[in-house]
Amino acid sequence: MVATEGASDARIVSRALEILRPDVADFFRFIDVEERHHFWGTGNLVKFAEGLLRIDIQNKVLFLLDNDAEGVDAYRKLQELRLSSNMHAMRLPDLDEFRSFPARGPEGITACDINGRADAIECYLDLNLVGYPAAQVVWSNYKKDIGTWQGALDHKECYKRRSPYRVERRLHFPRMLSATQADCPNTPVDLERAAGDPRCSEVRKSKNNSARATRSLARSG
Repeated sequence: MVATEGASDARIVSRALEILRPDVADFFRFIDVEERHHFWGTGNLVKFAEGLLRIDIQNKVLFLLDNDAEGVDAYRKLQELRLSSNMHAMRLPDLDEFRSFPARGPEGITACDINGRADAIECYLDLNLVGYPAAQVVWSNYKKDIGTWQGALDHKECYKRRSPYRVERRLHFPRMLSATQADCPNTPVDLERAAGDPRCSEVRKSKNNSARATRSLARSG
């Protein structure tokens, strides 16, 4: 199971899996935060993790966080919970493309490193939005606990409203989906390992056999 900060995060990552790694996409189930679990946001995601620890859930769970100041802070809190071996947390990875990104603050627009400060899931979408200025983040509030500013992509709701999501195949998403953080090398997001896992191969083989049997019965009928 994959728990994200919001419903749009889950839809974006799920869509990316369908496009880039359809061979393993069906091994991931995203928790529906809109219909069943109303815990969107980093603070409530940490509380959700605390609840899962209390009931000693046995499912494999991955908490996927933005790589912004809020996500960094939530990741720190999740690590302090001492998650059980079946639960892992990770942030979206640092990318070179985000080391010099337009950001607007009190002194105007400057090129800033937004990794760990404003690198949210929306930054992985196609940022060429007709009728809007070039993509930029806007600094909002200072996170005293971690000593950095929080920022967000300007007009991010407009990028998210695109349907279907236009995924940047050649830039951000492939790196995000193949990235495996050093502190949790066995998380479910290790897609290369999942694709080669014998258990995955057996499940896939079983599915293929079932599909062939269904087609054979259809032809004989």
